[in-house]
Amino acid sequence: MALHRAQVGAPDAPTRVWVRDAFVGHAPHARIDRWPRERPWETTQVTHAPHDPLDAYCDAPLLRAVVDVVQQCRVQRAACSHWWTERASIELAPLPHVDLALAVMDVERNSTDAHRSTPSHALVHTLWTNAGTVPRLLHGTTCAYELPPRTACLLTDLLPPTSAPHALPVGMADVHRFVERVGGVDVLLLDPPWPNQSVARAHRGARHDVRAARHAYETLPDLYDIWRLRPTLEPLLAHRPLVAVWITNYPKVRHFVRNKFLPQLGLRYLGAWAWLKLAQDGTPLYTLAHPRRRRPYELLVLAARDARDVPSQVIASVALAHSQKPYVVDLLVDMAGKSTDTAVVVELFARHTPRALGAHGWHVSVGNEALRFNACAGPA
Repeated sequence: MALHRAQVGAPDAPTRVWVRDAFVGHAPHARIDRWPRERPWETTQVTHAPHDPLDAYCDAPLLRAVVDVVQQCRVQRAACSHWWTERASIELAPLPHVDLALAVMDVERNSTDAHRSTPSHALVHTLWTNAGTVPRLLHGTTCAYELPPRTACLLTDLLPPTSAPHALPVGMADVHRFVERVGGVDVLLLDPPWPNQSVARAHRGARHDVRAARHAYETLPDLYDIWRLRPTLEPLLAHRPLVAVWITNYPKVRHFVRNKFLPQLGLRYLGAWAWLKLAQDGTPLYTLAHPRRRRPYELLVLAARDARDVPSQVIASVALAHSQKPYVVDLLVDMAGKSTDTAVVVELFARHTPRALGAHGWHVSVGNEALRFNACAGPA
């Protein structure tokens, strides 16, 4: 769902702009946090960003044109109290404390059933499915989690630190069998926890700060640790899905993904989309004026085993919570040329399990926090 669609840029190579409803794809009872805080965009300081051949969106005039589109959308929807969403009645409130990652770590360190001492521990390493038409409630220790219709979810560590190089994460074989049973995977979406110093600091500080604990997550110690994901990926890639990988703005990560990670998996780089992160007034969170400052967007790299035309696209939406990406599954399914009614989507390193697009499709979420943003408003 988009509130507004437009095109900017040169006529021979236009960039599509989608101004999205920030709540699309999220469980209706989830509590959404306002973090990160709003920051104005210093438009007077925008000149140009350093040239990067792997980042086609590193262009100030293009970003200005996108912001113009966003502001047009804002003017058109001035009567809406929250212009970026069609669900203004949804309460913005702090998330309940979610202990899923700790539960996964506890169970994997102590593999015997005797250590499954809490409801959250009981959720770990089981492939939970919901083939019905109404949400299924899963009870954790501090809150309940809503599993939407036509979804499956596995809480597991995709990159356990003590695993053998060719070992599958616990429970992943069940996911592979499930995907085979439902006809294969059409779209494979990954959001790896790439090495990030600021996130790593937040994760360390989470032990002493309750607020930080609700947003922090553990990152990869080393960029090349992602190779341990290969046994998980290969059975899924056999179905020749469209692959989408969220990456950070660090050049080392961009070069690694495009020049090493994708080719070694037999994938062809197709292009990239940009997510422009907005504040509540419709302006980007950060400026492009200074190379050392954060860029106001993140990139989604697209790849496949066959050649496909991928147009440039900018998805503009409010950042609901730290590290919570916008809903792009519908755009990816359309790009893959699949029917929304039957599409099967697998998401790795997921922090949310959204409802499947169609009545006969599936959305499968895997990760140690795959139900994090499905937490219900009340306690379990």
